[in-house]
Amino acid sequence: MAPFGKFTVRFALVPEGWLSPKGGTQGSGPHFVAHDPGDWSDDIAVLILDEPVNQSAGVFDYDDLEIRQLDNALLLNRGYPAPAPFGIPDGYEPWQMWGDQVYARVLGYLAEVNGIHRIFEHSADTSRGHSGSPLFQWRVSIDQGWRPEIVGIHSHYAQGQNYARRIVQGDLLAHFGLSIGAALVEG
Repeated sequence: MAPFGKFTVRFALVPEGWLSPKGGTQGSGPHFVAHDPGDWSDDIAVLILDEPVNQSAGVFDYDDLEIRQLDNALLLNRGYPAPAPFGIPDGYEPWQMWGDQVYARVLGYLAEVNGIHRIFEHSADTSRGHSGSPLFQWRVSIDQGWRPEIVGIHSHYAQGQNYARRIVQGDLLAHFGLSIGAALVEG
């Protein structure tokens, strides 16, 4: 079923760091994340669709919150959990979008990369299949009312913790600037 239509990805912008194997360990403290290829802070992509998404499908804005704002944000997550045996969350219905009914919080940050905390730990209830799903907050504006704003993208689960790639506008622009090594992959 596709109640809001189907969209074709024409191109995907992927940071070069995700495509280039680095191996090694990211972060510091008690939680270390081994990853190969690439760096978890590069685990993000921009998809260029063949046509605009219909407004009836709903769209999310994004916000690049400062650390103090992100620390106090009440976050939600919505995604498509993988079916058993991967530890599906309570209340999950197969093949349906699912998310916490309780707000999630930021629990901490992995090491800075070039002065930016790109990866944060969060308390959302996720499972396999949630990778790439948004961590968002509801914001109100005078002209548009309540709208969801993405502040991070759930990336992975490791050693008992959930991690997300933080949305930082200037950092993302630099990440996806073709002159600094983003790869354009035709879909």
